[in-house]
Amino acid sequence: MTRFSSILTGIHPLSEPLIRKIFDFKYGRTSSPDNVKKAFKDDIINLTKLLTQTSCLAISTGNLGWWDIFRPFSEELGGLSTDKSVKNLPVARIPLTNTFYRQPIVTGRIFSENSILQNAKHPFLDGNILQMPFLPSELKNNAWSICLPGPFSFSRAAAINEDGDKVYKSIDDLMIDFSEILISELKFLSSRGYSHIVFNESFIAWESIGKDTISLLNDLWSQISSSTSLNIAFHTYNQLSSDILHLLLNSNAWAIGVDCLRNNIQELLSYDINGKSLIAGVVDAQSYFRDAQGELVVEKSDELIKLGSELAESQAKEIILAPTSRLEFVPRAVADLKVQQLGKVIVKLLKDR
Repeated sequence: MTRFSSILTGIHPLSEPLIRKIFDFKYGRTSSPDNVKKAFKDDIINLTKLLTQTSCLAISTGNLGWWDIFRPFSEELGGLSTDKSVKNLPVARIPLTNTFYRQPIVTGRIFSENSILQNAKHPFLDGNILQMPFLPSELKNNAWSICLPGPFSFSRAAAINEDGDKVYKSIDDLMIDFSEILISELKFLSSRGYSHIVFNESFIAWESIGKDTISLLNDLWSQISSSTSLNIAFHTYNQLSSDILHLLLNSNAWAIGVDCLRNNIQELLSYDINGKSLIAGVVDAQSYFRDAQGELVVEKSDELIKLGSELAESQAKEIILAPTSRLEFVPRAVADLKVQQLGKVIVKLLKDR
């Protein structure tokens, strides 16, 4: 029988109370950061508790505190310009989404003397961005997941200036070095108890990719997956070309992620999943409104159940329902409701099979 579960695939939004407290502190309406710290902790605890109630395969902090998916690397990697502050870097948009990020500027060969994630400081909490000593003890024995930028998406998102151009003649060269850095990070994440790593490859559907780059990316994904015993997934958004679908299917990753709202499900079912787990993007940052009674409404359960039943025919090892793209710019109440919806759909799918 097909197994069903869910997972978060990116940055979860901050709650409105937390956002208000951040602005109060930023603009001097309060001088103490304590209220912000408490609200951040509450946000993270509430999210992790929600995930334990929704058939989530591995718990995540939703990358809360990451201003964008690239930011810890933009701030900590050698060979990148911070222009005195990352906040001075240009703002760019991830194609085909409403997601924005500070663009890394490559000025030389990228390197890291220590773990990026170990060094990266949380903007408001004490310690690094992964330290969560305040979490309830019963959560600490759960499987944990985290979303990181994939090698193609980081390299495509970055800009290479004249100095960096002397080192990197193409993004292919940059991908090679960034993949080595990611492999080092996996060792640290393993030591911190993480079990599932979802690499965000949101740029991969944006443009036509040459066969040489696809071949290289296949090698790099394989190296990343083979370097660790952790469960490695590569998650994509939007409509994919057949070349990219084959790239995903040929990888040795534990799971592959496909946007099931924008790709042809029947075409996907025609491929051999090769015993992999399938991260099925079935909810996105759209499709929510308030009904006549003022209640929030998101994707209809019946439609998601039908989609899940179709995906069960794929012979995937496990169907993992997930967001198609990051939900960070929708209201927190909407994002939480979408996560809850996934849990309800999974219960129904398991009951009907």
